[in-house]
Amino acid sequence: FWHNGGTGGFASALAMDPSKGLSVVLLAASTDYNGITELALAQLAGEVEAPADGPDLSPYVGTFQVSPAMVLPLFRSR
Repeated sequence: FWHNGGTGGFASALAMDPSKGLSVVLLAASTDYNGITELALAQLAGEVEAPADGPDLSPYVGTFQVSPAMVLPLFRSR
């Protein structure tokens, strides 16, 4: 499953493989929606690895109230 989109010079893509329990989310300052989506799908398929020495994303881990009826948990696993 996948979904992409963007607005105002930003693009995003979500790719999921429930059978493997894996998901990839990419957020980019770009309007290349197709390129971002292709990269997300390639990472999900194991064709492209995410860099091991990327930025520290731990400040973004947590639970966020998106709306009164929706809570979004963000976590990092590797």
